[in-house]
Amino acid sequence: MTVYEFLSVLGLIILFIVFFYIVYLTTTFIGKINKNYNINKNIKIIEKVPISNNMFLLLIELDNKNYLISVSKDSISLIDKIDDLTLIDSNKKNVDEKFNNILLSKIRKTINNKEK
Repeated sequence: MTVYEFLSVLGLIILFIVFFYIVYLTTTFIGKINKNYNINKNIKIIEKVPISNNMFLLLIELDNKNYLISVSKDSISLIDKIDDLTLIDSNKKNVDEKFNNILLSKIRKTINNKEK
């Protein structure tokens, strides 16, 4: 391998590193813009559930009041105003239930093995 070939390969590696660094900076910059875009807005989307390809149910908060609305390609309709809303983090609940089930099954197996 000659010096010229080595410098060419080294140049390409440096070029790739610079390229990916610029991509990283651009991505973080756009992420910050999008994050700051939703701060201090009056309407907050709490949850969005797709019903079909072009129809969604949205749970929104407006002026500390919660509303359930349907959004389709051609219309937006208010379904109901929700006075008493308690939110549950479904991911945490599922993980806790799975852990509890696994733990209970292991305890039962241990108890059954000791009784035998």
